[in-house]
Amino acid sequence: MYRLIPVDEYVLKCRLRFSSDEESAPEWKEVYRGSSRTVTIDRLTSGVEYDFCVAAVCRRTSCGLGTFSGTSRIRTLKPTKEPFYLPQGWSECWDPVAEITYYCNKKDRSTQWAHPNAISGEEDITLPFRKRRLQFLHSLYESLPKVENAPLLKVLVRRTHVLEDSYEELRFVESHLWSRKLTISFVGEDGIDSGGMRNEWYHLVSKEFLRSGLVFQTDSSEDYFISSFVEPEKMDIFYFLGRFMGKALYDKNNVTLPFCSLLWKLLLGVQPVMQDLRSVDPVLHQSLEWILLNDVTDIIYETFAVLSPTGEEIELIPDGANIDVDESNKKEYVDHLVNFKLFGSIATQLDLVRNGFYDIVSPRVINLLQVKDLELVLNGSPVIQVANLKRNAVYTNGYSDKSRPVELFWRVFKNASPDEQGKILSFITGSSKMPLEDISIQVCKSDDGPGALPKSHTCFNQLVLPCYESELQTRERLVVAIENATGFFMT
Repeated sequence: MYRLIPVDEYVLKCRLRFSSDEESAPEWKEVYRGSSRTVTIDRLTSGVEYDFCVAAVCRRTSCGLGTFSGTSRIRTLKPTKEPFYLPQGWSECWDPVAEITYYCNKKDRSTQWAHPNAISGEEDITLPFRKRRLQFLHSLYESLPKVENAPLLKVLVRRTHVLEDSYEELRFVESHLWSRKLTISFVGEDGIDSGGMRNEWYHLVSKEFLRSGLVFQTDSSEDYFISSFVEPEKMDIFYFLGRFMGKALYDKNNVTLPFCSLLWKLLLGVQPVMQDLRSVDPVLHQSLEWILLNDVTDIIYETFAVLSPTGEEIELIPDGANIDVDESNKKEYVDHLVNFKLFGSIATQLDLVRNGFYDIVSPRVINLLQVKDLELVLNGSPVIQVANLKRNAVYTNGYSDKSRPVELFWRVFKNASPDEQGKILSFITGSSKMPLEDISIQVCKSDDGPGALPKSHTCFNQLVLPCYESELQTRERLVVAIENATGFFMT
């Protein structure tokens, strides 16, 4: 006779396609753990094959984690031509009165309600997000002081100390001045900041913050969260972090801050749930789930008190050190412990981030976005749409879209891995993420021969490309140039 075993949760793992011809198999990565039998997996690359396997977990029996299933191979769909992408010269605008989008042709200054690339009978699946973003940006600019003819907000930093210098340069700037145009200069470098240097500054400051020890990478994902082990004299930098992210939204620049969704929820005022603990401390989350699912009588010997990172005993409720956890109060204990882990142990840091952020973006304005929206608007899209970049590119100094070296470059760009595509985009524009607004890359013919390396002027999103003769030569020269590119120098 068979007995049904109750399943507490499922564990889903994923890796890039593996074949017997490869020298070593890619590492399996856990992408989901929970009770739902239908899940959405984010951050997969389109048009790529992945292997998946799943196992069931039952903590109420001796089974524990079951055996993983056989591998299922799935290829993600390549994106179809969506109305999201505008023809060159068009922009998407927001009508605050009618609260709808309209489209403007910059060439003849005509406007229309319909998307110029609308496809009959096909749904514009990204329109709801774009409407929320445009409404958010309109409300943000309306909420801050007008800056016409205002002095620039100038920042001079050393590359070797970009986080510390940026903090010192901006820490005493009053809130109403952060809407001024930001210009970046690097010590010892020539360059005109027409946007590219600012792009790189946002990227470099983000990267240094992730390396600073003020945040940590969670065990369950590649995301980061705020550390509870922070020296008191370093606390103020979290206020700067909040302002830094708010300014990035105002400037429509991308940062590189892959925080877990808990931080975005905090900024949006969304109440966290126990599931959010998984992204911060998966081991504690698993233990607390076991407590909720099982009779803890004579099994756990805890009180309503915990130790802080400094070793100080903190009571979760009044007189908590003298209250034992039992079957009748375990739900209350779990709720208080989750709240302490997510907020109590880092309350000062979180308050500083939130207060700094609200200096630029008020709660009323930011609440126009959803949790996923905020992450996407701040960090940009990790998927590099090469076809869209190619469609909006311009060519100078004798090149056209039909020139052989230009065709080779776009072929190399398209066939590169996602990580390599990010590096190529960063080499040209200063940012490794795809911006949510169309950008125009300028491909300029180099006066140097095919033995020279390509150059870039990120100030103008310009690639200076020699006349290479093969795809292999183009790729090799581009890789060397990217690996050795640092700084801005007039040429």
